Amino acid sequence: MQEHVQQQKEYSFYDLFNPVTTKKAVIIFIIIGIIVFFNSLFNPFQGDDYAQIVNNPFVGHVNSIFSFFLRGMALPGSDFSKVLHLQYRPILYATYILLYSLFGNTTFPYHLLQLILQIANTVLVFFLFSKFIKKELAFVLSLIFLVHPINAETVIYISDLQDAFFVFFGLTALNTILKKEKTHLSDKRLFFVALMLLCSILSKETGILFIGIIFLYGLLFNKENFKRIGLTTVIVSVGYIVLRYIVSFASTVDIGSSLLRQTPLAVRLITIPKIIFYYLSTFVFPIHLEVGQLWLVRQINFSDFTLPLLIDSIFVVCLIACGIFVIYNKKKYFKEYFFFALWFCLGLIVHLQLIPLDATVADRFFYFPIIGLLGMIGVIFKMLNFPTNTKPIQMQYAVLLSCIVIVVFSILTIIRNSEWQTVIGLFSHDAQYAQDPQIDSYYGGMLLLNGQFDEAKPYLEESIKIDPNLGYNFNNLAVYYEHEKNYSKAAELYSENIQHNKNEFNTYIDVSYTGLAHIALNERKFERAKLLSEVALKMNPSNTYAQQYLAISAYELGEKTDSLSTISKLYKQSPNAENQGLLNLIETNKLPFPVLQDNGDVIY
Repeated sequence: MQEHVQQQKEYSFYDLFNPVTTKKAVIIFIIIGIIVFFNSLFNPFQGDDYAQIVNNPFVGHVNSIFSFFLRGMALPGSDFSKVLHLQYRPILYATYILLYSLFGNTTFPYHLLQLILQIANTVLVFFLFSKFIKKELAFVLSLIFLVHPINAETVIYISDLQDAFFVFFGLTALNTILKKEKTHLSDKRLFFVALMLLCSILSKETGILFIGIIFLYGLLFNKENFKRIGLTTVIVSVGYIVLRYIVSFASTVDIGSSLLRQTPLAVRLITIPKIIFYYLSTFVFPIHLEVGQLWLVRQINFSDFTLPLLIDSIFVVCLIACGIFVIYNKKKYFKEYFFFALWFCLGLIVHLQLIPLDATVADRFFYFPIIGLLGMIGVIFKMLNFPTNTKPIQMQYAVLLSCIVIVVFSILTIIRNSEWQTVIGLFSHDAQYAQDPQIDSYYGGMLLLNGQFDEAKPYLEESIKIDPNLGYNFNNLAVYYEHEKNYSKAAELYSENIQHNKNEFNTYIDVSYTGLAHIALNERKFERAKLLSEVALKMNPSNTYAQQYLAISAYELGEKTDSLSTISKLYKQSPNAENQGLLNLIETNKLPFPVLQDNGDVIY
């Protein structure tokens, strides 16, 4: 009896997870994954989801799946033969087409797929870590990957499906070759590795990092098969480049301009310390997350450059010091530490704006590097040789601390999921904490569309104050003044944006000309409205409002044939109720003036 009581006293929460088996780990990943992300499964489409899925004319046709493997999307003004200027992600769009064909605008299946991928990726990360560290530690680190708030965006934002995909295929390829040294890899296995690598790159270009990771793994840990592994990565690389080159000739210009692509390299370079600091600080303190941010450090100062550079330098010194410590104390672990350190660094480097991306920082950009960072942490703990086969008081505290961290991260992720339940709710939250001109302007634009003009004005003014090069923040504030009938102030803002960005490629300048055309229509200056609309259309032929204003101004000038031709062409391209109504009014000579009371060019 006393022995039984003593056994009950010795039992602790630690025993629930010890020993950690693969089956037990997978079951826990599934349960926790469902609990943490359940409140995101019914979230609506957000942001880029509308452009990529809802309003994408190709997504509604199953027979267009094959076409996405034969064409990509290029930057405006780029030479299609330059394969670096191409966005080529056929697997992503093929998935969108299949889901949309089966479920339409019901978002649950999209979110369910992302949750399944997140759990699958966690399992793959667990397999990877278990190769190098004890299962108990691999289990804890994999749980952190599963629930960490910085990964939430990749799981709950449908447009980030590409990131979950490329990591899934890449990890599958890597786990396929996680064999002991001197174990022969069959041709079938290497073919599967090649197929998974190709799928990773065809999901998102960042998948090419896994080619480097697998090459490095073969070099460090599987020398017996290194030549064959290296040859496999070379074949995949060459095949992808050839495929990308062929596809580039049939590509269309669909990718809009980005502020970062217009920014000089020098400005992007001094922004790098703050970018690195963002990811490190968010990894440790993921409290106030924000959707993909667009900001720049345009001048060297303490808060935006010197302080981040100092903290980044301390982090780099710690990485190097840990590497030196490993070499001198546990040299046999150095290859493992180096492997994950290089994984982390490669993932970070490609997102430092050396090659300009569509956002300065985005949580989804850290989805690959966080695996390397967690791997480094695992090797360091392994090097310390912390016991796991006994139950000292230190181990009890370690388990308790791990549980606290995982619970806190899970709660923060659940909260973040809820913030994505409405568009206005997401940006109203992010605008409170972000010093981000893009978020302020987006939120201000939403408030304008919501009729909350007075509430919108401070956000738009703050956006311009932070970064006058953004472009659409000027346009959005001008829309506010148009609503207030202060046309002179609105025209001043439109003109200021044109003047400010006249030497740069900025797609939002055409919006400024459109806004000026709208003002001219309201002032019944039809010749000026026609001229400004034509200028806007030369810059951006797909500008819907410029085409509408051109049709109206031509009609008021008595040029009905030109007016009818313009609006007919627009209606053919975009057969919505507004364009149909305008077409009917012009055809029947019943066009009243003004037809459009407010400028529709609000960017959000």
